[in-house]
Amino acid sequence: MKIGEKLRILRKKLDNINQIDFAKKLGISLKTYQNYEASVHPVKLDTINALIREFKVNPNWLFLNKGSVFLNSEETSSFTPDEYWKDGYDLTDYELELIKEQFLSSSNMKKAVLKLLRAKAKKHEALSEIESIVKDLAESV
Repeated sequence: MKIGEKLRILRKKLDNINQIDFAKKLGISLKTYQNYEASVHPVKLDTINALIREFKVNPNWLFLNKGSVFLNSEETSSFTPDEYWKDGYDLTDYELELIKEQFLSSSNMKKAVLKLLRAKAKKHEALSEIESIVKDLAESV
């Protein structure tokens, strides 16, 4: 499922908030939001961070289709979007700032970085699955 579809789902879960109000809370124009929801343009990192910060959206659900739609209160109290990016992708502060700059300036670079991040997420998911299988095998012996 594309992020645009997930945006629509989020609006419905948030008491059917309309596109105008949702865009305002994200700090973007209505037209930009409509393009995101229709999957015309990729969602910028700043908007993703706003989704996580303003609406407590679970980034694992947003990107990996894992977990609940919203962060629980325990996760919310200790969660910061930058920490998620740094920890989840093993980034330094400097690397995170470089990525943010690139996400905001170059469409081609944005696509390349997203491709790398998705590949890393898939690799992490696969490694977790392998660890789980090995653990299950070890317990059954």
